[in-house]
Amino acid sequence: NNQIIPADCMLSSGEAIVDYSFVSGESDSIRKGVGERLFAGGRQLGGIIEVDVVKEVSQSYLTQLWNQGGSTEQKASTDSDLINRTSQWFSVGIISIALLTLIGWLLIDPSQAMNSFTAVLIIACPCALALAMPFASGNVSRLLGRRGFFIRNAETLETMAKTEAFVFDKTGTLTDNNASKLRYFGPELNTKEEQIVFSIASASTHPLSVSIANWLKTEMIKVEGLKEKPGLGIEATVGLLNVKLGSAEFCGTNDLEQQGSQVHVCINGEYNGTYVIEKGLRKGVKEMVGSIENSELYLLSGDNNRDEARMRKLFGNKAQLHFNQSPQSKLEFIQALENGGKRTIMFGDGLNDAGALKVASTGIAVADNVYSFSPACDVILQARQLQNFGRILRYAKRSIQVVRASIIISLIYNVIGLFFAVQGDLTPIVAAILMPLSSITVVAFVTFITTITAPDLGE
Repeated sequence: NNQIIPADCMLSSGEAIVDYSFVSGESDSIRKGVGERLFAGGRQLGGIIEVDVVKEVSQSYLTQLWNQGGSTEQKASTDSDLINRTSQWFSVGIISIALLTLIGWLLIDPSQAMNSFTAVLIIACPCALALAMPFASGNVSRLLGRRGFFIRNAETLETMAKTEAFVFDKTGTLTDNNASKLRYFGPELNTKEEQIVFSIASASTHPLSVSIANWLKTEMIKVEGLKEKPGLGIEATVGLLNVKLGSAEFCGTNDLEQQGSQVHVCINGEYNGTYVIEKGLRKGVKEMVGSIENSELYLLSGDNNRDEARMRKLFGNKAQLHFNQSPQSKLEFIQALENGGKRTIMFGDGLNDAGALKVASTGIAVADNVYSFSPACDVILQARQLQNFGRILRYAKRSIQVVRASIIISLIYNVIGLFFAVQGDLTPIVAAILMPLSSITVVAFVTFITTITAPDLGE
């Protein structure tokens, strides 16, 4: 009871009520009967059960989720590839120019031939071209890392800047498990009744009970005969009162037409009211979505569509909202976008998003802190920086522009240097002094510009 299922298995006895939120993203618990399959990674909530293991851990559904999807190392980066190819051809071109210079001066003035040949080889340097992207991305990574945005490599920065579609998981990514909005509907409870509800809720570890107890925070009184029925509710006796907290079925009533999870209160068989708990959005989610609202937006949620109205209000009418999505369907959806030529950013948090994060052009894991589990991804974004994501994205685009500008500066430097070296106006000693200036100029330029343009996100 209340333990993680270690391997894929078959339920042999007892009734299973399993929380698969870590595996599937579905926040509601699922009932399973004898003979039904249980997957590794789920947490048993419904009492003691016995199971027969049917698969080794290495072959389990949980392990398949971990391994599925393409490797992030295979994600291409156009500008980086272009720089590498240009650097290779640059070297070939310089050697060719140097040989032509040598031949030309041997025909015109043999005494000048070797100096000009050497000066051409020295003054022309592909180092600045090769250093532009690493130094820019390194400085950007350092600056953003101090602000809670951790980038895997240089290619990630470039790919982010070219994103066309943004895809979001909901549970744990957009919603904050610690930010619950609780409302009470029904006849106002007196002080004694609130103490009873608080005392019973405090005896349960269920998230909804914890939310109610944290909200009431009143005096604890003695309760007796406490019985918790997983998936239904909790029942106890306080003096002559029989009190139930739980589902509509458990309390013999009907759910209200309200958004959110509902916990009903029943005293001595009579309905007394309902607590409605709605998981709040993470701080900054609205600002983040607003900053990219002109792009293609998609929601892929493992939950049912009970929260569709709120998500529609958040994303707007143009966004596509998809509910009841399995990890595999998320992966396939992202893959379809990628195959259609769209560069995507996928925001997720749990293992259920691992496959989608891998196949997306950029996978961003949203974490409450960097020490918690994060699936394979290109970026780890601390949740406190969600509101600044739009500014971070604009900064990434500016950084790529800085890299391109530094390449142009390097090329201009080389053209001018070659012009004088080929004509014999540059000695090898002077060329050796000037050559490092190209690399120094590029490094100083990208470091200075990316530093002064870095967004102020707070430390």
